[in-house]
Parts: sequence; C-alpha cells; structure tokens
Amino acid sequence: MIGVTKGSFAILIAAVASAMSSAVFQIAILVDDGWIRAHLPPYMPYLYVLCALLWVWWGISYFFARRKEPIVSAPAVHAPIHVEVKPVFNNNPTFSPVQTNQQIAEPPSDPEPTRSTLQVLKPVFEQLCPFRGGWHAARPGEVLGAVAWVHNPTAEEGEIGTLIRDARASLAYRKEGHLVFTIETAYWLEESGYEIDLKPGMTRGIVLALFPAGTSSPFWFGSQNHRRDRIAAPRPGRMLVASSPQYVNFVIPEEIEISIVSKQRTVRKVTIIVKRDDRLSYELSLGGNEI
Repeated sequence: MIGVTKGSFAILIAAVASAMSSAVFQIAILVDDGWIRAHLPPYMPYLYVLCALLWVWWGISYFFARRKEPIVSAPAVHAPIHVEVKPVFNNNPTFSPVQTNQQIAEPPSDPEPTRSTLQVLKPVFEQLCPFRGGWHAARPGEVLGAVAWVHNPTAEEGEIGTLIRDARASLAYRKEGHLVFTIETAYWLEESGYEIDLKPGMTRGIVLALFPAGTSSPFWFGSQNHRRDRIAAPRPGRMLVASSPQYVNFVIPEEIEISIVSKQRTVRKVTIIVKRDDRLSYELSLGGNEI
C-alpha cells in the first residue's frame, strides 16, 4: 500500500480541481451546440458548485500541509558537576592495581627478519633431462642448460641453521638496460614444483636458460614452471605421467637478475653477467650480491 503525505494529497486535489474546472470551462464555451444545450444545461450549476468545493478542499489541505509542527523545547542541560581530585601519595610499597595497569608493557613488535645466508654460486653449463615434470642434471643429457646453483649453508657451532620455506626464484633478463624477458617462477633442478624448502646444507640449481641447438644459436630459451606443488614419486609398479617442460626463445641478454623470495620476502638477489666471445661460447659470472 502506497502512503500519501499531506503535501502530495494537496497536489492531487489541486490537479483534480484544475482538470474539473478546465472541463467545465470548455463545456460552458461549447454550450451553444444543440446536443449539449439539450442535455447539460440543467447540470451546469452543480458542476460550478463541484469545482468550487474542490478548490475549497484544496485550500484546506494546503493550509494543513504548510502548517508547521510545534516546536518541542529541548530538555534543560545541567551544568557538569565539578569534582576535585587530589593526588594521594602511598608511602606503603604494597601492590597497587592502578600501578599495575600503568606498568603493563606493550606487546613486542615483530622482530626484523634475519638476513638470509643463501649463497649463489658461479653459474655453469649442465646437461639436462626432463624429470617428473621438471629438469634433472644428467650425462648424457637431452639439452644444454645454464644453471645457477644455490646453497643454504649449515649453521656454525652453537648456532641454529635457517630453513628457507616456500622458496621461489624469478628471473629478469636485460639487454642494454632494457627488460627483454621475465620468468616469474623458474625451475629448480631435481624439483617439479616452483616452491621448495631449502634446508640447511641443501643445494639446488636454478635453470637460467636452455640451448636446444647449442650455444651457437642466436637465441636463448627460457622455461617457466606453472606447477606449484611437487610431483611425488610413483608407487612401485606404476608409471608416472607428466608433461615435459615447455620453453620459448628470446634475444641474448647481457644481465640476468635472480630474485629468491620466501614468504613474500626477498631473501637473496644477485646479478649474472653474460658475455660472448668470438668462439660463440658464453661466459657467465656473478655481478655481485644486491641483497
């Protein structure tokens, strides 16, 4: 059910009265017509009275619609009570609840993450073979690859080793200061997923590039790992079915930036310098540890 306010009800009455008055005015003008003169003249006085009543009704409704609501006086606001508080000195060194609440220490903030001890060794060329959806260093291999080995050293005597959980490696290739190719989730050797746990004393290799046709090719090939979880070894008597890694080609870079991230925090970032000699062979060297 639609509610009608006082203002809208007055507007409705005004509309009806205006329409009725206009109709009566038109009938009064056309009263010379024969049919209208024969049928309507006896009712014309009633129509005049009806129009007048409608306009009176509209005036009353408009008056009540514009009538202001009575002003309600606000309650009196009492003046605040002034209470004088005098300090009380307690000479008795006993337990005080107030002192305890004031002496509650704030919770300690999260400690700063410790600096990672990961070591990135000099990149080398390895013979690689597909292995459980990833890559495996083997001789003889199916494809030549550039690999940067990452080592998590064991702890010194009296210290605790650092476990790097969910470590992932991303690669950025640059030439003449411009970014030419990126790999968000690089392959780890001997692993099928792009996130691994680096335990103390553990060493794993990052696949930097692939050379299906050897180093004489004018292009490098990169392989992006889209699998997050590792593929477990098959049970005895069963065969493991896993697709071989796919790779795409890009121009020969001059620098490779390696970023190793653990729990959304970069724990190691290094740069690999790429040089090519006249014999069409590459020399890969560490450009320094940024983090």
